[in-house]
Amino acid sequence: MGKRGTESNNSDSLGSDSGYMRDLQRHKTMLDSKHKKLWELMNTYLGHDERSIQKQIVEHMEYTYARSRFTYNATTICLAVASSLKDRLTECFNDTAQLSI
Repeated sequence: MGKRGTESNNSDSLGSDSGYMRDLQRHKTMLDSKHKKLWELMNTYLGHDERSIQKQIVEHMEYTYARSRFTYNATTICLAVASSLKDRLTECFNDTAQLSI
């Protein structure tokens, strides 16, 4: 899991890193104390390695669809994969939307 706004390989798709970091810093200073904890918790990306993706799918099976290792089926697996994909797309969309503000 990487920290948001600190990856330099995003400069091609996200504009200049310094401008992005400046915007992030401006938004951070605007937050009051009750939002700081939320900012810290949301400051990491979902893991993109194989194990992280598998773990997220299993977590959706267990917690979103209330299935155990004994009660899952192909439909539950498809739903869990779709939920995991939705989470990742939402994360990318939120970052993109933040940059266009």
